[in-house]
Amino acid sequence: MILKKITYGYDPLLVRLDELYVTSFPAVARVATERLRQLIGLPGCEMTFYAIVEREQMRGMATIWELGSARYLAYLATFAEARNHGLGAAALAELLAQSPLPIVGEVEPPESALQQRRIAFYERNGFHVAMTAPAILNGYHKGNDLYLIASQPIADCEAMQRLIIEKVYRVLHEGE
Repeated sequence: MILKKITYGYDPLLVRLDELYVTSFPAVARVATERLRQLIGLPGCEMTFYAIVEREQMRGMATIWELGSARYLAYLATFAEARNHGLGAAALAELLAQSPLPIVGEVEPPESALQQRRIAFYERNGFHVAMTAPAILNGYHKGNDLYLIASQPIADCEAMQRLIIEKVYRVLHEGE
């Protein structure tokens, strides 16, 4: 598995990006795929898009946003046919090895078996639930309540939530 940094939204590896993005994330968690493509490699944008590559084929994706004191994992997904082969875990391990900063992200509460498996996946890979009710983020999400997860303890969860909104969500949703 290779975690390949993509710098162009129409890189040939991304031929199936729309399919992966739409089938992996609920509509409420996505921006338009075209917006995501615009941000890939955009000068000054703090997002890095990685293709999870195996045998020269894109098998998944990860996006990391630089927050200064942490890194934010906005999206991590593999195609259905590539799941349960360790690619997501290998991608997370590589992302964690890239920087001493904590990685934070969001997951849905464990209300379904799939959501429980997702949280267990992150816990197996070094993450913990940092907050079960991150009020600032959930206020921004307007009814789509999520948990805040982290690879290391977070000293100030409120400040982290504000950073995520300012450096990630405002950029993702700019112009909407």
